[in-house]
Amino acid sequence: MTWIGGYAEPIGSAFFYFLAAALVVAIPYLAWQYRRWDALDPARVWAQASWLLYLTCAWALVLMPFPEDSCARDVSPQLEPFNWLALARAQSGDGYALLANPNVVMFIFNIALLFPFGVYLRRWFGRGVITTVLLGFALSLTFEVTQLTANFGIYPCTYRQFNVDDLMANTTGALLGWLLAPLIVFIPRRGAPTEPDRGVTVPRRALSLLIDYIGALLVALAWSTVSETYSLPLPGAPLAWTLFAMTWAVPLITGGRTPGQFAVGIRMESKTGYRRNPLRLLVRWALVWGPYPAVLAFMQAAGTNPTTAALVAVVLLGLWLLLLLTTRLHETLSRTRTVVDQRASRKAATSVGSVGKI
Repeated sequence: MTWIGGYAEPIGSAFFYFLAAALVVAIPYLAWQYRRWDALDPARVWAQASWLLYLTCAWALVLMPFPEDSCARDVSPQLEPFNWLALARAQSGDGYALLANPNVVMFIFNIALLFPFGVYLRRWFGRGVITTVLLGFALSLTFEVTQLTANFGIYPCTYRQFNVDDLMANTTGALLGWLLAPLIVFIPRRGAPTEPDRGVTVPRRALSLLIDYIGALLVALAWSTVSETYSLPLPGAPLAWTLFAMTWAVPLITGGRTPGQFAVGIRMESKTGYRRNPLRLLVRWALVWGPYPAVLAFMQAAGTNPTTAALVAVVLLGLWLLLLLTTRLHETLSRTRTVVDQRASRKAATSVGSVGKI
């Protein structure tokens, strides 16, 4: 349990930090995928996300757990090759006991640490064996130098050992990963050049709506903060006003693109192809975002607590948007449509991707 606990803690911490970072970068990352490739490719998302998670876990295993007192014990570099084997034989002799020796287990774990590195470099990044071995050695050396310098001086004393055997094991792991990569089929290979999927899919439209809402919410919060700080007048329901500005006024200036639609490479236009029809866009805005201020005003007029009214209005708006995403009722009634922004599409047409887009 001591061995398991020693590895479980840093891996658990790595998952936590990765998920926290993912919550922050997920929306801009997905928007960039649409702008860059004109589609959301699950294989690409899986490969890139799992690669970053692997690197996070690897660094967590190298650095953690952080010590309360880094100077509690003297840690000197170990520069003798195969010292792990000499220590294991001295402690356990030969046979099964040798295989269970902590020094042997640690050496195997260090091989496993960079095994995925070799797999990714061959399957996803398409690197050759020499490049993989050199990069594996370089990454391992970075690990060891970080430990030798006490995380580059962050701690007063070294708390993890610089070990030449770790360099050997890590580099061997990268090599084995490259050799066995053809068997690791759940890591995708980069696909051949393909014509990108130009469809305006439900996930793409949903992401644009989410970006518009979050953007309007942030502007409304900033507006409220400035108004309160400097005692400036503030209209009721500032979120409704910022939603109106970002999803009706802005498209009139940008040729039918809200900020969210611009981010994912789509735009609005009338059925005849005209992009700046104020009346059509106003009807569309009323159908998409209008329920929020309508419900909010109704509940506040009924004497509902403002916080409760805002929460209920947001929940009902979310349910309404789900209905619109699946039926496109707002486009039928407003005689508008959502199409791929050709400027973004032309950029994506020269990109290399893989199949399986949604």
